[in-house]
Amino acid sequence: MTLKRMGLALLIGAVVVPGAFFSLIALAPEPTAEEIVQARAAEEVSRARQAAAAEKAKSDAVREVIEATRWRYAKRSFDTFRQSLMDPYSAQFRDVWAVQFGDGGMGVCGVVNAKNALGAYVGERPFIAVGDVSWTPDHPNFAGQFQAICLNGEKVERIRT
Repeated sequence: MTLKRMGLALLIGAVVVPGAFFSLIALAPEPTAEEIVQARAAEEVSRARQAAAAEKAKSDAVREVIEATRWRYAKRSFDTFRQSLMDPYSAQFRDVWAVQFGDGGMGVCGVVNAKNALGAYVGERPFIAVGDVSWTPDHPNFAGQFQAICLNGEKVERIRT
């Protein structure tokens, strides 16, 4: 008999508590038209912000890929120039920069002191490297290329040599 009473008490407790909960919800006032409009506007603003954040993240990711590609291109330009020297591993470099020029082109500008065929250092000379092409002061177009790439371009990042 005691067990039946306990079961009944549990059953009544289960029925009474949810009933009381629902009666409290029923007493909540209906939202006004203005509140509904404000809630919808807040949802639209939230969705717009989320879309803008997603678009910015996508744009940032694309920009990072482009910058990484340009950096690899500049580094490859430098490595190609270095390998074109008589003794590439004895060359002394300073002020070597990846430079962005024109409509997004990337090149490398710097100063090199390299050995000649006799094994003697020739002295510091400026150089420009873009892709597989490089210029030094003895090239006839050096002055124009130096102006267009190194002086008018924007230094992006120093290249460690």
